[in-house]
Amino acid sequence: MSIPVPPGGSAAALAAGFTPLELGSDIGGSIRVPSRFCGVYGHKPSYGIVPVDGHIPPLPGHLSQPELAVVGPLAHSAFDLELMLDLITDVPELKTGALRLTLPPARHGDLRDFRVAVWNDAKAYALDETCAAAIDELVEDLKRVGVKVDATARPQFDPAESFHVYLQTLFGIIGIDVHPPDREAIIAAGNAASEGSYPRMMAEAIEQKPCAIRCRR
Repeated sequence: MSIPVPPGGSAAALAAGFTPLELGSDIGGSIRVPSRFCGVYGHKPSYGIVPVDGHIPPLPGHLSQPELAVVGPLAHSAFDLELMLDLITDVPELKTGALRLTLPPARHGDLRDFRVAVWNDAKAYALDETCAAAIDELVEDLKRVGVKVDATARPQFDPAESFHVYLQTLFGIIGIDVHPPDREAIIAAGNAASEGSYPRMMAEAIEQKPCAIRCRR
């Protein structure tokens, strides 16, 4: 069983010069990963601030937004990325009567006013030495221009547990729409894989039973 790879058509088209701006959708990296490999900029916006009308999935005719996916811009520069996000950010048509979206301005205009936390020595998911070295060089550049950098700050959560919860959520949702024979094949292959492996976690997530909800007056 192969591990899903984020689609990269938008990033590739942008990098090849077919278009100056592009759109993509992202749950776990489908904008950001191809952008990184194609040498362009990609942004995953906050959930719900960019309408997903016309995006597939869901199939045409659905009115609800996908549970996890968001739509975002890809561009050749951070300036163009910001410009495009300003253009596509809006309230979905069905919510215009009850919702108004106002994004606050950037907190700072000078790079030296920002605080940067660097986590370059993760143990749960070790970073490639080449990538770590590039981040270290960036840190030194930031320090030289006066940015406050903290290399010891750490979030208060377990990365491995967080990844497990993410997979349970992601494939629990995706599994609902998988064709039954394909669903059973994925579950069978995953159950035959080793404990804690990606295929096993995927199968366990897809095999989840929906929670019963009791309505009360």
